Amino acid sequence: MPYRIKSDGYVCMYGSRTFVTKFQQVHIYLQIAEAVRRQSGIEKSRKVFEMALDTEKKLSRMYA
Repeated sequence: MPYRIKSDGYVCMYGSRTFVTKFQQVHIYLQIAEAVRRQSGIEKSRKVFEMALDTEKKLSRMYA
């Protein structure tokens, strides 16, 4: 999965979407979700993807 680290965070792909996050944990969840999506399809990866979004929200609230 293509990704790179920018000064403001991690950039990664999930399907055709591009995400930028400043949290490494969210970045790892998105990498896992993309790997599962490629191997098993979008339905199987949805749970991990939603976990990444929820984690992003929680961490953003904590560090905002």
